[in-house]
Amino acid sequence: LEGEDLENFVSMREDYEENFRKIIKQGIKASEIQPRHPEVILFSILSTLRTLYLWYQKRGKLDVNVLKRDMLAVLLNGIVR
Repeated sequence: LEGEDLENFVSMREDYEENFRKIIKQGIKASEIQPRHPEVILFSILSTLRTLYLWYQKRGKLDVNVLKRDMLAVLLNGIVR
């Protein structure tokens, strides 16, 4: 992307990042989300989602329902028992 297209893309990205940030902060304030730094939460989730296409295509045998279930569990509940 270049020029105006790049500017529009960056603007949309900044908007959805800010929307996520607000949701996370509201969740922390309401004690619905653990009190962690909002940026750590935000970019942990977004970096996982933004790179999903890189590894999922290589492992196409993974059932989409298993992917959804396990990603939700890991992102929302972590990995420690």
